[in-house]
Amino acid sequence: MANEPDETVSQIEVNALAAKAHASTYCLIDRTNGADGTVVAINIGARFFLATAAHVIPASHEFSVVLRDSIDNVYDFAARHVHPTLDVGLLELLPKDVPRFRDTFVPADRIGAEADQDTEYNVTVVGYPEKFIDQIDRRPLTQNETLQVHQCNAFTFLSVALPRSEWPTSGTRTDPVLGVDIFISFHPDDSLQFMNAKTTGTVPVTIGSPAPHPSGISGGGIWLFRPSAPNAVWQPVALLHAIQFGFSRSGWLRGALIDTWLEVVENNYSDLKNEIQKIRQRSVSEKATQQERGNEADGLRP
Repeated sequence: MANEPDETVSQIEVNALAAKAHASTYCLIDRTNGADGTVVAINIGARFFLATAAHVIPASHEFSVVLRDSIDNVYDFAARHVHPTLDVGLLELLPKDVPRFRDTFVPADRIGAEADQDTEYNVTVVGYPEKFIDQIDRRPLTQNETLQVHQCNAFTFLSVALPRSEWPTSGTRTDPVLGVDIFISFHPDDSLQFMNAKTTGTVPVTIGSPAPHPSGISGGGIWLFRPSAPNAVWQPVALLHAIQFGFSRSGWLRGALIDTWLEVVENNYSDLKNEIQKIRQRSVSEKATQQERGNEADGLRP
């Protein structure tokens, strides 16, 4: 039986948070082999990145990122870096292309949420499955070049992170590691809380639908959110918690916690080390605050 999200999360919260997460998520096309994947736009300090899975951006390949409301994609990047052992990586944007993403970058204060991996907690997954990507036009540019126009629709669904006791013990390419990996309940034959937000600002509509094959959502974000604090004015804040990179039709998606992606940034951009440290400190503090709220809700005191 599929794990289901906490009922304390309202539908309004689900829709608002899904729209927030979707706005920062883009489709990437591998122009070398025709494959597709997902990237998340992130801003740290004065630099702008596209976070993704390492296998989505193979070395020496050429890529394009499909922008919303534009047929002119992003084709050139300042740099490509991947983790030496884990399936996470990044493309750094050129300054000229940053404005084209408008204000959709995930800021530093929405990166790095920690959670207790011995418990189950709510997450949202956003990505661009191959099934939802169509080439709708091909236009000649020169005698030897053509412009391909793609329509990409996002796959966004509410699920839960599996507690460590329920992690798979077989069927993974590498052994799971606490503090590195995350596994998300994913039962593709069930009707998921499924949202399809096509454009920035669109409030998703939840429908019951079998999940598409997850090929293509690799590199997408796994977003953490929690129910509102009692008697508080709720503000929708989707926290980037992990990067998705693997799946099994037997019931899970696999990702790497966002701190592993921050290692890629830290190892290649010395000018951002202080920013990375602030993100980690804020993440630890935010986790402690949530634990305190949980204790108070249970009638306990720290």
